[in-house]
Amino acid sequence: MDGPIDDQRLNRLMNVIYNQWFRKWKSKDIRKWTDDDWDEMIDEAGYIVDQGREYGIVYSLVEAFMSEFDARARAAAEEILEGI
Repeated sequence: MDGPIDDQRLNRLMNVIYNQWFRKWKSKDIRKWTDDDWDEMIDEAGYIVDQGREYGIVYSLVEAFMSEFDARARAAAEEILEGI
């Protein structure tokens, strides 16, 4: 797409990315996530990116939040290993 993203579309996509997807998954204890949870989170992220595929910012935001989940998972794993 040429030109900037429409404000209304950007607001809707940001709402989906943060308020619906990221908050849903950050509310779950990452130490208890199963492989199915990870698969579902990644599938949902792919769907969101597909919905906003013409806007690079959508991919960038989803990628940033996925990096946050990765960092949280690593921190949780370190906590677990320190407790052993």
